[in-house]
Amino acid sequence: MVVKNPKRSDDGEGRDLSRLNRSKRLRRASIEDVARLSGVSRQTVSRVINESGYVADATRERVQAAIAQLGYQPSQTARALATSHTRMIGVIAGGINYYGPISTISALGQTAREYGYSIVLANVDERKLTEEDFRSVVTGFRSLGVEAYVLVAPTDAMIRAIKRMEFSVPCVIVTGSDGAENLEEWLRMKESVMAVGIDQWNAMHRISRICLSQSDTVYYFSGPLAWRDAYTRQKAIIHAYEDGRAEKKGELFVIPVGSWEAEAGYDQAVKLLSHLEAKESEENHDMVCLVCANDLLALGVLRAISEKPWADVQGKRLRNRYFVCGYDDMPGSDNAQPPLTTVHPDFHALGVLAIQLILSRLDPSDGGHQASVDALNASQRCGVWQIPASVAVRHSLTPGLWAENN
Repeated sequence: MVVKNPKRSDDGEGRDLSRLNRSKRLRRASIEDVARLSGVSRQTVSRVINESGYVADATRERVQAAIAQLGYQPSQTARALATSHTRMIGVIAGGINYYGPISTISALGQTAREYGYSIVLANVDERKLTEEDFRSVVTGFRSLGVEAYVLVAPTDAMIRAIKRMEFSVPCVIVTGSDGAENLEEWLRMKESVMAVGIDQWNAMHRISRICLSQSDTVYYFSGPLAWRDAYTRQKAIIHAYEDGRAEKKGELFVIPVGSWEAEAGYDQAVKLLSHLEAKESEENHDMVCLVCANDLLALGVLRAISEKPWADVQGKRLRNRYFVCGYDDMPGSDNAQPPLTTVHPDFHALGVLAIQLILSRLDPSDGGHQASVDALNASQRCGVWQIPASVAVRHSLTPGLWAENN
């Protein structure tokens, strides 16, 4: 007696399905598998996948059902060959250990996906990127067929490497407007290259006006000036203070800090507070503003202030009032002790602008992308498109951040 396998059908369709199911367990489904299961040609499946050419609704539904049943995933390479578009944007990024660059990369990826693009990310050393290293990354991206580049370039070292390259596809640089490396003149000669950044210049001017309304004395913790953001912020606060000095007399002191880290802010603040304590007298009730180039430095400064005993060797009460400001509005800065006044950059808008600028070059016939760019009302400084930044004023700018001996 012959016993038939109950899991196997004798009809042709059943045999095909059984064979495809076994094949699915052993290898990744192919476009030919989809065509066979749905009973159409390979070309018809390709039209459904790439949304090109006419396909009847019933046929499209049958192909989509086969794709779902087999778990078929189209090859990005094959789609690129069929359409001449990879829909990939190469992102070369430095500074990913810090909140600003990593937030920018996140915004870029999110925005690119919303427009049907994907990003390919390469991390580089922002401190010492060479032309050879940069060229190697670009060559690798070219082999993948990326259609554009976004370069998150926080340092002058990265800008130097970028300026030695030629770009045949659209490129957007995300960077600070000012630095030791002049970017504006180079950008004028590069039709395919654009630059975007946060409007740090006006943000620091707003911080300066707040500080001048509180205190005659401002100490600025600079951050590493090889970073264009630190360079721009220091240049901006000096300029803003010089502009405001005609209206209000006071002093600005720049404290060089060669790092973004909280420990560096703490160390410099300990030295500064000891110096101010030595100058303190019962008659001196001046308020002092301590402005930091980023929130990490500001958190270090807040720690130094909280640890001071606030009495000199003679037991006199110390009445300095310290107002602390940061930059970046990092998560948790609103829960520092006290909550930190800081600049809030709009990293999402920065990512939107960078991708919109890319798309306006990739598809200039679509006026919608350029309209979106124009809708942001972005201005320029030194050739860099600027995204406005707001100031989050919190308790670190209110009286009370000091202690007195009883």
